[in-house]
Amino acid sequence: MATIDRAGAGSLIPEDYVGELVKAMFVSSAVLKIFRHIKMKARVQRQSVLSGLATAGFVSPADTGLKPTTNVTWQDKSITAEAIACIVPIPEEVMDDANLSWDDIKPYMAEAMAVALDDAVLFGTNAPATFPTSVVAAAVAAGNQVVAGTSAVDTFDDINAAMALMEADGFFTDAEIARIQWRSRLRGARDSQKGFLFPPQGPENTGIGSSTGWPGKAEASIMGEPAFFSRAGFSSFATGAANYSLIGLESDMFVVGIRQDMTYQVLTEATLLNPDGTIMYSLPQQDMVALRVVMRVGWVTPNPINRLQQTEASRYPAWVLKQKAATGGE
Repeated sequence: MATIDRAGAGSLIPEDYVGELVKAMFVSSAVLKIFRHIKMKARVQRQSVLSGLATAGFVSPADTGLKPTTNVTWQDKSITAEAIACIVPIPEEVMDDANLSWDDIKPYMAEAMAVALDDAVLFGTNAPATFPTSVVAAAVAAGNQVVAGTSAVDTFDDINAAMALMEADGFFTDAEIARIQWRSRLRGARDSQKGFLFPPQGPENTGIGSSTGWPGKAEASIMGEPAFFSRAGFSSFATGAANYSLIGLESDMFVVGIRQDMTYQVLTEATLLNPDGTIMYSLPQQDMVALRVVMRVGWVTPNPINRLQQTEASRYPAWVLKQKAATGGE
């Protein structure tokens, strides 16, 4: 059963001295950092997205010819907000003896929400049925995937090839999300003279250096675009040939809708249930309290038609770099 018990909080309860909590390096949501935000006024919100382009032509013959007619069409794309939530129960005596406050616990709950959101949006893990196809699956379906090691040059040529696939769809890469192991790959990248391509301050002409595009948000840049390194431990970012190292996308083409921001509520009289309906805890009877957090959020990729790729199934504003099939490496 999930709870903060005396054993789990024991290191915080010395006999005479309670030290300051050593806080973790919290994982924040790449989706919430990168995607465009909208405030939802209802659970379902529809957007009109361009689906048919106008055409034009020269008038012939010049004086008496008929001017061509055309039309423009739109289609609806909807965002459905779904709830992400978690509850942390804790015995009142443990909370008191450990000198814990809800402010100490809230960041861990917010981190759990961020991981659940990113895993659902990027990889489809535990995603609600109302969510669109995950970013990775949709990019693969549109043909925007390169397997690491495909290029005879180096990994960065693989990335360039993946970017080119998305550019052929009419989109530009302006953000990337990488597994954390990519930091070492960048640090170790060298040119033909064994010079490092990724020193702390550049050089700018390599396309791989410190990021200035998204100050305070991106941790580096890859091929000149801001990159975010994930510490969330997603299974789809793990080593293995079925998994991925890097995701690139055009951020304006992805929308996250916030129906309800994170709201916290302290529970004192509740009965908490297991998934099978049996009682987990009766808070008042067991001298326990709990903190509940709920957020309602949805997302969508408008993926509007453009002149370069007019078939929706063949275009997508993201690409992925898949890990090597032979070794499962980068």
